[in-house]
This record gives sequence, C-alpha cells and structure tokens, in this order.
Amino acid sequence: MASIQTYKNISVINNPQSTTLDYVFCSNCIQYDSGHSSFDKIGHDYEHESIQYTKVSFNHRNHAFHINKYMKCRYFLDSINRSSGTLTFKLTFVTPDKWDDPCESFFYNPKIVIKDKQCNLACFSTTLESTENEESAWKRGENNSIVFPGDKTIRVSFDFMTLCKALNNYAKDKDIRFYLSMCDYSESRSFFTNKKNTTFIINEETDYIQLMSKKRKAFSYENEMRIFAVGDRVNVKDGLFQVELDIPNAQIESLIPKVTLPPYPVIPKEDTKFFSYSDIQDLSNIPLRDAIIKCFGEKIGIEQCRLYQ
Repeated sequence: MASIQTYKNISVINNPQSTTLDYVFCSNCIQYDSGHSSFDKIGHDYEHESIQYTKVSFNHRNHAFHINKYMKCRYFLDSINRSSGTLTFKLTFVTPDKWDDPCESFFYNPKIVIKDKQCNLACFSTTLESTENEESAWKRGENNSIVFPGDKTIRVSFDFMTLCKALNNYAKDKDIRFYLSMCDYSESRSFFTNKKNTTFIINEETDYIQLMSKKRKAFSYENEMRIFAVGDRVNVKDGLFQVELDIPNAQIESLIPKVTLPPYPVIPKEDTKFFSYSDIQDLSNIPLRDAIIKCFGEKIGIEQCRLYQ
C-alpha cells in the first residue's frame, strides 16, 4: 500500500537532541514547532485525480497550535478526579465500529494480528484547526440553547506537547503505542464499498493506522486528527478504552490552557432581542463557566466563542 503518511517519534520530527517520546508516533503531515507549527490537510485533487496536500500554517495566526476536542461539558467535568496534589484526566477512546459513518470502519478488524501480535485499536478524535469551518464543528453537537448546561458542547484545547508527553508516560508502562494521524479525505464512497480493497496487505502497524485514517471526501471540512491507542493491551470494554493521565494540580493549565464556550444560536435581525445578542449569549453560558471554575478554579482560561456576534 502506498504511504500517504509516515509516522515517527515526536523528537525525531522536532529536535533529535531532545528526549525521545518512545511510545508516541506523529504523522509527517503534522509539523510541530513552538513558533512555526503547521499541518498538511490530505484531500483530493480533482484536476489530476490524485492526492492533494494543503498546508495549514499557524505562523501568523492569533490562536495557538492546540489539539482541540469538542465534547459535552458534563463529559469533560466527569473525566476529572482529584487526589492529594494530583489530577487524573480521563480520555475516552472508542473503537471504529462506534463511528457514525459505516464507511470509516470498513477496514476495522477487532481480531487483527500483525507480526504475530494482537493489534487492538481505539481512537480519540480531535482537530488541530479551531477556526476554519468552526460553525460545522459546533453544529455537529447538540442545540447549544438547551436548558441543562451540562449537555452543551464545549471545545477543550490541549497543549500539543504536554498532551503527547502525558500519553507517553501512560504508555511506557503498559506496552501501548499512540499514533497521531491526520484524516485522509482523498477517497470517495466507491473506495470503501469496493470488495477488492479487502485484499490490502497489512505488514506493519502503520499500514493499519493509514487505513483507519481514511474518510470520505464529503467530510473534508472536519480537519480531523485521530489519536490511536494501539497494542494487545488496549483492553476495550463495550467499545470504549479509558486512558487516565496523571497531572500535578499545579500543571493543569499547561495541559489544558483553554476551554471555549459555545456560541448562542443566531437571532434574526427582525427579532427584538437581536441587539441584546451579546448579553444573552454570555448569560446563557454562566452555568457552564461557573461549573468549570468550580472544578479548576482560575487555572484554566475560559473564552466565549463569538462566531455569530
């Protein structure tokens, strides 16, 4: 199978003299640097009927290069457990058979064996892009005007390197590998439904990761990056695999520098409340803001999305 992406340890990509993250592998489509980060979006070149790489740079952007996760606020708060000076943050990985689009799990095999070892796999879906096509990301959540605040969607921003280091610390004692892989949007539906594609030869773990990173062209607006947990000790239960990261309380802001609250739905101009939109939006998210502050204090930055304002 042709290599759409290759995967190397983070330190090989950034600074060969630094400490190697032996259990975290990053796609060559992700270029992480403290001041010049970027990623390559994998899509389809219709003119030449080939794979197209489009660079998305953060050199002159107002926001940082973060790993972003859209999730319900209550899931975020429920994932946290504090004990004597340490915070345990739980990431929930899911198996591909839980994904909405059946084409995405076309190549998933829960019993796959690679090089004589069981290769269990689960995924934590994220994005490196927090503003391009942001509206669609919020709309994939539920109605953010609902009464119960815990069911509103928020965007949690993880520091790229801090999260990678935390994943490496978790993996080194458990014989698990983590792969950061950009979704490949270069194929159409026919690619996934063509029976001959079941004959792909998977010789390496990375061959499997590439196949599990494929999505249809119709979803290219998502800019998704997948974090895969891989290994025979990825013990899945009911399609879920929990990764518990231990973080010192004093360092929580280095892992999660920012949480973004959802935008309020559009108010039509002819509505008398139109000119009060800003106040209505801020008031609607006070319960969310209070719940996050109660959990973390003032350590995490909380921002309001101003998408429609």
